[in-house]
Amino acid sequence: MSLSLQLFRLQRKLANSEAQVIELAHLIRQLKEQNILLNHQLHDTHREFEFYHTCLDNLPPPDIYPVISSYYQYLSSTYNSRLEEVNPNASIAAELELDQQDRVTLEEQLADVTANNKSLQSSVAVLEQQLADAKRETQESASAHAVLLNKEKDSVHRLTITVQKSRMAEDALRAEINELTTELTEAQPYQQAYCALADEIGSLLTRNQIAEEEATNLSRLNAQILGHNNPAQRIMYVDRIRRELAEAKHNIAMLTRDQDALAAQNENLQNELDMYKSVTVPFADKPRTNLTRIARVPLVNLNIHADSSLDESM
Repeated sequence: MSLSLQLFRLQRKLANSEAQVIELAHLIRQLKEQNILLNHQLHDTHREFEFYHTCLDNLPPPDIYPVISSYYQYLSSTYNSRLEEVNPNASIAAELELDQQDRVTLEEQLADVTANNKSLQSSVAVLEQQLADAKRETQESASAHAVLLNKEKDSVHRLTITVQKSRMAEDALRAEINELTTELTEAQPYQQAYCALADEIGSLLTRNQIAEEEATNLSRLNAQILGHNNPAQRIMYVDRIRRELAEAKHNIAMLTRDQDALAAQNENLQNELDMYKSVTVPFADKPRTNLTRIARVPLVNLNIHADSSLDESM
C-alpha cells in the first residue's frame, strides 16, 4: 500500500513536472523569438549607428549635430530599454536551464520509478496470484468445513434422537420397574401363601411317608399274625390290624385328597405369580391392578447413551 501511494505521488509529481516543462518550452520558444527580434533590432541599430558614425566622419554641417545628438540620445535610451528587457529574459533563460536540469533529474527519477513500478507490478502480479491461490484454498477449506459441519450437525441430530429414545426407554424401564415393584409388593401375600402351602405340602408328604411306613409295619404284623398258632389271638390281631389298616387307608385317602387340593392351589398360585412377573400375558387373562403395564421399549447400547450424554454435556 505504501509503495502504491509513493508511486502515485511520483506519477503526479512527474505529470506536474511535464506540464511545467511544456510551459517552459513554450516560454523558451517565445523568449527565443523575442531574442531573435531583439537581435534583429540591435543589428539594425548597429547598422544605423555605423551609418551615422560614417556620416560624422564625413563632417556634416554644424547645424546637424543637435539633431544627431538628440537622435543618438533617443537611440541610447531605446537601446538601454531594450537591454533592460533582455536582462529579464536572461534570468528566464537561467531559470529555464535550471528547469531543464530539474527535468533531467525528474526523468532519471521517472526511469527509476518506472523500473520500480515494473518490479512492483511483477510483485503485485505474484501477490495477486498468491491471493487468488489463498482465496481458492480458503474457499476449498470453507467448503470442506461446511461439509464437516453438516456431518457434525447430522451426527448431533442422530445423537439427539438416540438420547431421546434412550430417555424414553429409560423412563419406560423405570415405570416398568416401579410397576413390577408394586406388583411384587402386591404379590407378597401370594408368596407367603405359596410358602405356607409349600410347608403344608411338605408336612403332607411327611405324613404320607409315615402312613406308608405304617402300612409296611401292618403288612409285617399281618404276616406275623398269619404265622401265629393261637386262633383266638390271631382273630384279635386280625381285627386290630383291620381297624388300623382301615384307619390308615382313611388317613391316606384324606392326605391324598389334601395333597391334590394343595397341588392344584399351588399350581394356581404359581400361574398367577408368573402372570404378575410376565409381560406377554394376554390382556383377558391378566390380573387387574391399579397400574397399567406398557410394552417395553427396546433398550439401546449403554455406551452410545453414555457417549451421547457426554457430547450433550460438552
